[in-house]
Amino acid sequence: MRSREAAAMVATARWMYNSGLQRQETRGMHKREDYPQQDPNQQYRLLSGGLDKI
Repeated sequence: MRSREAAAMVATARWMYNSGLQRQETRGMHKREDYPQQDPNQQYRLLSGGLDKI
């Protein structure tokens, strides 16, 4: 059970990281030095998933 929980946490981290890279702004936990401000035009959700390829 612990290995499944760890795999789920790693998958979630990968999805969050890759979603943060797609946004060209700073939002929530994703603090970007190249885009330090929030963009009001990006008020939508990014859906991500996949295990081998995100």
